[in-house]
Amino acid sequence: MLPDGFLAESAAFNSFSRQHEPKCLHKTRVDLLAKLRRWIDSPNSKCIFGLKGMAGTGKSTIAHTIASEFEKLGKLGASFFFSRGKGELENAAKFFPTIASQLAKTSSHLNRSIGEAIAADRDIPKQSLDIQWQKLILFPLKKLEGWQTRTLVIVIDALDECRDYKTIGVILRLLAEAKDLNTVRLRILLTSRPEFLIDVGFNKIPLDAREDLVLHDIDQSVVDHDISIFIEHELAGIQHDFHLPKDWPGDERIKHLVKDAGGLFIYAATICRFIGDDLRDPAERLEKIEEGRKSRQSPLHLRKGGDLPKLYKQILDYSVFGVNCSEDAKDELAQRFQQYVGPIILIFDLLSVDSLSKLLSVDSRDKGDMKAALRKLGSVLDAPEKEDSPIRLLHPSFRDFLLNKQACQDDYFWINEKKVQEGLVKNCLQVMLKDLKKDICGLQKPGTLVSEVKSSSIARDLPSHVQYACRYWVDHLQLLDNHQREKSGLCDDGIVHVFLQQHFLHWLEALSLMKEISKGVKMVSMLKSMLEVSHSNLSYTVREVDIAVYSLIITLICSLWSRMHNGLFFTTVQSSKRPHSKCTHLLLYLALR
Repeated sequence: MLPDGFLAESAAFNSFSRQHEPKCLHKTRVDLLAKLRRWIDSPNSKCIFGLKGMAGTGKSTIAHTIASEFEKLGKLGASFFFSRGKGELENAAKFFPTIASQLAKTSSHLNRSIGEAIAADRDIPKQSLDIQWQKLILFPLKKLEGWQTRTLVIVIDALDECRDYKTIGVILRLLAEAKDLNTVRLRILLTSRPEFLIDVGFNKIPLDAREDLVLHDIDQSVVDHDISIFIEHELAGIQHDFHLPKDWPGDERIKHLVKDAGGLFIYAATICRFIGDDLRDPAERLEKIEEGRKSRQSPLHLRKGGDLPKLYKQILDYSVFGVNCSEDAKDELAQRFQQYVGPIILIFDLLSVDSLSKLLSVDSRDKGDMKAALRKLGSVLDAPEKEDSPIRLLHPSFRDFLLNKQACQDDYFWINEKKVQEGLVKNCLQVMLKDLKKDICGLQKPGTLVSEVKSSSIARDLPSHVQYACRYWVDHLQLLDNHQREKSGLCDDGIVHVFLQQHFLHWLEALSLMKEISKGVKMVSMLKSMLEVSHSNLSYTVREVDIAVYSLIITLICSLWSRMHNGLFFTTVQSSKRPHSKCTHLLLYLALR
């Protein structure tokens, strides 16, 4: 129905990439889950429920639990779990099309209505959020028949992790329009950190359309009870797996861990993962936690929300450096940490150990060191044994910690975001310079439809790290300032210039095979904008070409090419004898918009 390029395929609660996400344990969050169930099932409830809480208070786990429960009851309409730094999962442009695509699967009537809207205007996903909401969701819902007493739940998690903050207020305003629906009971569960812009947008929603609950305002004894159940459950599993004494670790130590957590489930979960890491003795690791508690000047439990940065620092000291590590060894180990973990927390999509090593040009001799280094970080990273399984951050608060120099307070572990972004730009460009070529899948048949190319051929000739480079190199470049962009090669005769001269058409071919040609058009427009801003002092000769006409022609060709793989496109452009200066040549490429 909707083209793949406009959907966030891994946004749903039950997507492959989220299959290991936890749900609330039995006998935890009892009152809160009961409250949410009553809100969903009551015919008189307000249509939006805002669940707010600091990082680590369990918002995503609650959202996942509700989505899973109501999916089994046949009442889940859609779910979208935002995730900062994960490309499509932080992209507001894909939000409403993805929700609409999922809603279409709940009803043949909705499927038909949404299908008719797209058939009438296939450009809806490219248009404003207002138009997307109205044509893809609101109007089709208004046409529903016989659903007046039925409930549809939409779960939206971590709205604060949407990349474009300006769109968050728009999304909240549009969702509030659901209060006037009388064809179906729409219930929208929305979770977020209590950030200023989100609070402003939420407070603009009419009072008769919203209610909210702040997780860290729940009575501390209730939260501690739930965290205690969680820690007991996790440590019981560790005790069984490691054949530890049945009375390990003891009620007193569990109470200490609960107090240390300070109401943060992520604190408790991180401690349990640290203790249960299979590389070392759990009893020894628990002793390290105890030693850390005794060495602090003030007890953690005196601080609301625990002290997650100190926990992360303690875990990294122990996991990266171990014990009795010399200063020289620390420098080398910290360098490896920066080299591997920096890109992991800043890439826009999940990559496996194998793909990441190829993107970063880690040679086969160092790949073993990379795997070992990541394996030691099991309490904060999920780095599976299988090299083709994706590496995942276990919680976004770890990313926040590493990028915040004040919170990290350690140059060994602080990640200089701009420096890593510079490196990723160069890594992506080097991969594409090395691997892209004409007719990369060896089709040798002008006119072959992209849909006729086997996915196995694309995966073979455009492996994950090459696809990542093609899809995201401009996004990484955009996050740099003008000086850093120039250092990264956005200058005359720089690596960007060389790439566009040698591989521009091959890049478009790769994007076409990946069904991402529309993103390619946007990326070139972004490049053109960056070039004009960062090189306004350079003289580009554009008199030979009418940029606007050229842009229109190329855009139309690319629109056709996304449906048909036509080798004549290469011949026509590459056989042009029209002379251009170096700068004009570069601008010609960047004229696509």
